[in-house]
Amino acid sequence: MYKALHLGGSQVQWKRIVCNSKASPKAIFITWLALQNRLPTKERLLSWNLNIDGVCEFCQVQDEKLSLLFFECYYSQDIWRTVLLQLVWLQRNASVFSKQFDPVDNVVRRVLFIVACRNQ
Repeated sequence: MYKALHLGGSQVQWKRIVCNSKASPKAIFITWLALQNRLPTKERLLSWNLNIDGVCEFCQVQDEKLSLLFFECYYSQDIWRTVLLQLVWLQRNASVFSKQFDPVDNVVRRVLFIVACRNQ
């Protein structure tokens, strides 16, 4: 019955991030909203004619939009830089002291799992 009703929708690249994830339901939902560009950023709220200040709360320089919030704002960039440096250092130590070198995919999966566990 399902196959008869299902019209064979298109595959999406983000399916594995959202489906079968060990993250908390809240984190999965926020990720899904972000991937659909549906987070209520100030840019979106302004498009709904809400009377708000559109400036990013972090940098107080640019208007808040999804890409700024997660990647372009100096605050977000500092977070990503710190996380990446920590990961590289952990991998370096594992290689030096344990002669263990994990593939990048394994490291990323481990990070996502740790983040999901801490957000519960």
